[in-house]
Amino acid sequence: MKRITIYLLLLVALFSCSKDNDDDNNKVTKEYVVVDEMLRLSDTKENVIKVKSNCKWNAYVDVDWITLDPASGEEKGTVTVIAKHNKTGAERRANVTFKTENLMDEQIIVVIQPKAEEESLIPETDDNPLPE
Repeated sequence: MKRITIYLLLLVALFSCSKDNDDDNNKVTKEYVVVDEMLRLSDTKENVIKVKSNCKWNAYVDVDWITLDPASGEEKGTVTVIAKHNKTGAERRANVTFKTENLMDEQIIVVIQPKAEEESLIPETDDNPLPE
């Protein structure tokens, strides 16, 4: 009777181990993409967003004054944020959304562009306004 009990316990242990191994083979890895929460644009340094992911990703921006290079990638990388000169006289903001290729994860980063300096708001002309 002891031997039967021991054999049964061994069979149960083997069955549960093999079941766990099957579950590991059937698990789906969750896709993710990670970026910083905010980027303040600067004229004096490179404006990049660092991306960390375990899959392919795409980036989208909600304004027309920013372009992204590249706008897609795979796993780790950087995205350069190229912004048109801010002639509004006020700080402006945009959202850059990163999505995994299968849309399983999404991260949004807020991009802030400071207002332009006052002298840069003066229109540039080639005409000399003073008589010679």
